[in-house]
Amino acid sequence: MSANPRPDEPIVTVEAPAKINLYLHVTARRSDGYHVLDSLVVFAGVGDTMVAEPADEITLDSEGPFAAWLGAAPDNLALKAARLLAARAGVRTGARLTLVKRLPIASGIGRRTPGPLSRRGARRMRSRPGAQCPPATARRRSGSGRGGLDAG
Repeated sequence: MSANPRPDEPIVTVEAPAKINLYLHVTARRSDGYHVLDSLVVFAGVGDTMVAEPADEITLDSEGPFAAWLGAAPDNLALKAARLLAARAGVRTGARLTLVKRLPIASGIGRRTPGPLSRRGARRMRSRPGAQCPPATARRRSGSGRGGLDAG
């Protein structure tokens, strides 16, 4: 990671600990296509980390033992999601994102859902002095998901 070009603005770091499903049962399919889940999870002491620093445009770098497994930057889902969130929220400033990838991709190790992590990171960025970000809106569907399984 490089030095923060705007030292008066904070760097936001969000941890995404590995999630271990002790059990996970897809119990029913709802009429909207989502599934009702019954599960018990624990979080491990290892996981991925996302760091956001103020910048002029949204970019993504990756580092860590599994960084080479990630897709090329234009196709990376984290980068696409960050750009979509900025566009929908009307944010005109950028962020230099760094994903520290410690969990293998498609290994069966789940991660904490990225939605709450994105909302928490956005709240932290909005709360900084002089922030020009309108509040983001999000719909949450607790206890349900399409397909019902996490892919790490």
